[in-house]
Amino acid sequence: MPPHKHKKLTASDLIRNNKLVKHSVAPDGSCWISVILAALGSYKTKVKRGNGSNIKATSDEQILANDIRQHLIPTFGKKIARSPIYVNGDLKKLGAYGGTDHWQVLAPLFDLFIVLWEPLHMKTPHYKFVCVFPDGKIKLQNAFDIQNAIDANKKANFTATIVHAACSNTIDSHYDVYLERKS
Repeated sequence: MPPHKHKKLTASDLIRNNKLVKHSVAPDGSCWISVILAALGSYKTKVKRGNGSNIKATSDEQILANDIRQHLIPTFGKKIARSPIYVNGDLKKLGAYGGTDHWQVLAPLFDLFIVLWEPLHMKTPHYKFVCVFPDGKIKLQNAFDIQNAIDANKKANFTATIVHAACSNTIDSHYDVYLERKS
């Protein structure tokens, strides 16, 4: 990977340099968990085409998401355990929404480094994105600092799973995920 110039590295540059491609997950209220499962290789995503609203979670993915919700009940109460309801494969009711507060609890449990990309600022130099580190702490970081954290993680033999979550630019209150391009 070419050296990064602090003044010019944007999020779009980082995404391109790391060969990441935007994927969709089901817009069912569990997207904040599905992006984690996708990064862990336990969720079948689709490369984002159109608005990405036609994706449905499989029953196995729903079970995994529900299991993850259980870890959050002690901190956030029983409401967070409300999973999406599917009937005959069709979404009938959304699950409880989550996000950075919930990721702060999940990051240490699953050794995750979560970056939340904002589509409106992908080409804005020095814009600071929300990052949840494996210790559960939130820091605002620009693309240069995020790339340095990714590089440090690689040098440490990929100890943490990196989750490139992205606010959806097509569905309100929804996340997409960037995953490495398959060769």
